[in-house]
This record gives sequence, structure tokens and C-alpha cells, in this order.
Amino acid sequence: MAGKNAGVVEALRRAGAIILGKQATAEYAVSGTQMDLGWPPVRNPWNRDLDPSSSSSGSAVAAAAGLCAGSVGTETAGSIRDPAAWCGVAGLKPTNGLVSTRGVLPLSRSMDCVGPIAWTVEDCALMISQMVSSDPQDTEIKRFGGPDISTLSDGIRELRIGVVRHFYEDAPDIDDDVLDAMEGSLITFEKLGARLSAVRLAEFDAYCAIARNISWPEEYAEHREELDAYPDRFHPVSRSRLQDGRDVMAADYIGARRRQAALTAELGEIMRNVDVLILPTNKKPAQILGYEHTPLGDAELSLTRPFNLTGGPALALCNGFTASGLPTSIQIIGRHFEDDTVLKVGHALETALGLRTRRPLMGAP
Repeated sequence: MAGKNAGVVEALRRAGAIILGKQATAEYAVSGTQMDLGWPPVRNPWNRDLDPSSSSSGSAVAAAAGLCAGSVGTETAGSIRDPAAWCGVAGLKPTNGLVSTRGVLPLSRSMDCVGPIAWTVEDCALMISQMVSSDPQDTEIKRFGGPDISTLSDGIRELRIGVVRHFYEDAPDIDDDVLDAMEGSLITFEKLGARLSAVRLAEFDAYCAIARNISWPEEYAEHREELDAYPDRFHPVSRSRLQDGRDVMAADYIGARRRQAALTAELGEIMRNVDVLILPTNKKPAQILGYEHTPLGDAELSLTRPFNLTGGPALALCNGFTASGLPTSIQIIGRHFEDDTVLKVGHALETALGLRTRRPLMGAP
């Protein structure tokens, strides 16, 4: 039982938020939906046989089901954006360090982030504007007090959007409905007056490999003492996942941190010529409950991890529905500390698409 509130909870309470309670998550925020923990697995509100995805699943389901106006999620490799995507809501991974992680159980300290999940982008913007702590102990970022959301509805005419097509168009696991929704979003952006261009980054798999060589050993180091002394305290799946970092050598970790710096700088140069990047959040809509523990779990369905490595803001929002009625999602990536731009782009798309009147029925299929 926690002895005091986390920094983000304190910030929200100072702003007048009413904290309703805590949602379910994966044990230690790793390894996806588990079926045999001390609490029932969270189910996707669009179809209860399907997975809500990742460790902030309870937060995304609560927002999608209308149980709260908004919720708090955490992510190290997409666990705000992925459940937001599969549950058909908006989720923002803010610029790294913008929101306090004090009081949050650490996983990978260099990549852990706290951010909002809500039914709309506008609600995410309202939340993030108040989630930034005024307490000096909560952040080393002194020059930035939080995103300015006063321009949220200003429109995106002449805004430059880079489309990261090579991450998804030829991916073997990409779903046709995801591609169709993405193309519809591109058309909508053009109608809103944005200027689109193709952008090529480093290869997706390279980003993911580097990110794992950083986060996995950090995760193991965080929990090593308890893992070694009391392994039976951990669910077998969580224990195995946290021990993945044990075999990453120090030279590999140091090399990965250097590559991280290089890729972050490279992305910064690319984004001199565009204001945001866009691509799908996931290659597929929601899959069967517990899919990560099936053969499908070996596939990299999420397209989020590269932007945990580089650390800028990344927003996921619903941009369509499949033929069977499941939500699809697009993510919008911005420059460091330009969370307000990312939110403005997302709000413009969300408003133009007009999908927020369609709610999950919460019943079985």
C-alpha cells in the first residue's frame, strides 16, 4: 500500500481532479494481459473476447467505457498508445520527463513516461496541461512549464506532415482496414490544408533492438535484488520477461545509449523539414484476449517503440473502424516539448473525422 500520492496524482488534485481509484494492469507493467493473476483480466469494451493491450489496459478501458472522464497511463514501449489504440480512445505519451514519475513503480527509468488517456484528444490536452508538476523535485526540466493548449482549435493549414510509410505499408502483418483508415486520414489532412510528404527514418527493427538493449537491462537492474532473493513472488511470465535483461552485456547497453543519442539527433534533423510525423499506432486492430501468450505474440504488432527511444511526444487517436466494428488508430509524433502541436493536429483530425459519437456497446459479440 502506497504511503503517499504520486507526483502526477498530486498535480491533478491541485487542479481539482477527483481521483476515483486504480485500474488493473499487468504485473510489474510487463508481459501483456495475464489470465491467472489475483484479479480478472481486463477485457476490450468493443468485444469482450478481445485484448485491450498492454500494461495501461485498465486506464484505456475505463476511458472507453465511460467510467471516468480521463485516466492516467504509463508507458515504456507504447503502453499508453497501444491500449488507447485497441480501445478506440486518445492517449498521449508526453515528452520524456514532462510529467513526474515520482511514486510510479519504476521499470526503465530512462524511458518510463506518465500521460493521459481519454475519450477525446481535447480531454487529453486538458489533462496534460494540469499533469505537469510545479514541484521542483518532480522534474529536471526547468525551462518548460507544460504545453500551451490555447491554440488547440486553431487548425492546421500549411502545417507540414511527414508520413512514415516505410514503417507500415510493406509490413507483413499489416491489416487492410488499418491501411484504409490511414489513407482516409491522409485525405482528411489534405482537406484541412496540411502539406504531406513522405519521410524515411532509420529502419523500424533497428529502433526496437536499440530500445530493448536499453530498457531490458534497466528493468532487470530495477528488480534484480527481489528477483534473485524471492523469484516465487513473481508470476512466471513476469519473472521470465524481467530476466530478459540479465544477459545484455554492459558494452551492448553503452553502445545502445550511443545509438539512441545518434538516432534522436537524426530524427531532430529530419523534423526540421516537417512539423509532425504520422503512421498507424498498430498494424492490427484488437486481437484475442491474451494474444501475447500465443504464437501471434511473437509478431511486433505495435509501431510505438521507436518514439519511446527518441523521447518526443506521441499521440494515439481513433481514426476509423474495421468492417467488424473494431477501432483503428493513428499516431502523431512531434518534436521535443511541442506536445501542444501534436495535440492540435490530433484534435483537428478527430474533429474532422467525427467518430466520437460511436461508443462501444460493452456487450459480448
